[in-house]
Amino acid sequence: MPGNTTRRHQDGERRSSPRVHVLFSALLNRRGWRTQIVEVLDLSEDGAKVQLRFPLLLGAEATLRIPGPSGKLEIPAAVVNACEEHGLPVAGLRFSVPDGVRRELAEIVERVDRLRRSRLPAPPARPARRGRGRRAAPDTDPGPVV
Repeated sequence: MPGNTTRRHQDGERRSSPRVHVLFSALLNRRGWRTQIVEVLDLSEDGAKVQLRFPLLLGAEATLRIPGPSGKLEIPAAVVNACEEHGLPVAGLRFSVPDGVRRELAEIVERVDRLRRSRLPAPPARPARRGRGRRAAPDTDPGPVV
């Protein structure tokens, strides 16, 4: 994390499933508070990292509303870490979801990961070796000599 980041964790827990980097807007609703638009920075089937407009306290419960394969997903979540990055509040959310929603989240993560891997640049071609040294044998067999 950058030097200007202060991170607070609840229960010292760490991620239990792989996350993919994403960037899309979502709605975060905390009961009794205004709904705020957040930027989802990374996502897994167990949680997400979101950039907020207003900070949330550790342990706060909220619902994250994101687009899913079968429509809008409303995902219950708890704030398990909170920090400030580049002057903006950021929170780590841990989801409490039923299996059906978990499968949809896993599908989203897999799609993003597959798309990202398909867009990776191909490794650079190896340049032809030039210079001193032994010459390479020809690639084709000229056949029998008569």
